[in-house]
Amino acid sequence: MLKQSEVILANPSDYWISVINAGRSFPLSHLRAVFRKLELGPGVGDPLEPLLKQALADADAAVDAAGVMAAMQKATEAALAEGFGALVGSRADLERVLRAAVSDCEAAIKAAKGGEREACLSSVRRACDQAMDLGFSAAHVVTSLMHVADVLATGIPSSSSSSPQMLSCTAALAPLHELAVSYMRSAEPVLAAGLKTPEVLPRRALLLRLKVPPADGAPVDDPDAELTLLDGPPDVQRKIKRAFCEPANVSFCPPLALAVEIVLAHADSHTLVVKEATYSDGGALEADFASGVLHPGDLKPAVTTAVDGVMERLRVAIKAEPKLGAAVKEVQKVLKRATQKGGGKGK
Repeated sequence: MLKQSEVILANPSDYWISVINAGRSFPLSHLRAVFRKLELGPGVGDPLEPLLKQALADADAAVDAAGVMAAMQKATEAALAEGFGALVGSRADLERVLRAAVSDCEAAIKAAKGGEREACLSSVRRACDQAMDLGFSAAHVVTSLMHVADVLATGIPSSSSSSPQMLSCTAALAPLHELAVSYMRSAEPVLAAGLKTPEVLPRRALLLRLKVPPADGAPVDDPDAELTLLDGPPDVQRKIKRAFCEPANVSFCPPLALAVEIVLAHADSHTLVVKEATYSDGGALEADFASGVLHPGDLKPAVTTAVDGVMERLRVAIKAEPKLGAAVKEVQKVLKRATQKGGGKGK
């Protein structure tokens, strides 16, 4: 097992050389394209991009300067009405960039020096590019290049007999991993080092919270809101018993999510037994719960037993690995101190 922090700190000089080399390999436009794909905010998200592309298409199709300005005006009002300013970190910045293009068009038309349509098109294109890059800064450049170096630092030599390296991530972060992989496939220093090229494995993000997320400003330190790797059988039983679970509500049903994502995916039998019924398919389980055939009073006990069975395998594996066992004890000490400091509440 390689820990990223330990590998990086073992040779910081080589790490930063990797950052510099990666920076030399990618033009700024390439890093901007990666940034635009990320779904992290505050960055330009997908909703704004098609709107601006439509504005450019409408402007190009306009027969005169007034038509170009009208296309830009329409896009500006639509972007601000939809609140896209929040996606670029500052509504004021987005408004400033887009309205400046409209003002430039008005000035060009008023001057009437000839070439008004081309001047307006130039302003619109410049504004759309600037709007798409709002939120993109030097910090994003450095972060992207450091991510490449992070992946390199945990690289596996081609001569190694170990399994292929997998870069598991949510779809939102996949563009950063793909940036690193593209560098490893083409950079001469990496090819000379003979590192295996990892495979990017996007996974959908899972929400396994057991209770309704608190409203903004509400306390978030409920110790029963989530399962943890350190939970024993009594903890699992208590937490799932208290989990949110409304009859027929499949839009947010933590026990149902646990059944599908933990039991059906990782239990030895890949099945969930609820009274006389045996489920091996998440769709069938969800359908029965939605129709009322399956009641929370039946689902919760079955899920509790099955989830604890999966977690028992984790407990055994942790105990079998001395370093993991020692790490668990340290975490437990920290939790105990935090609990005592918090007056008995789990933190």
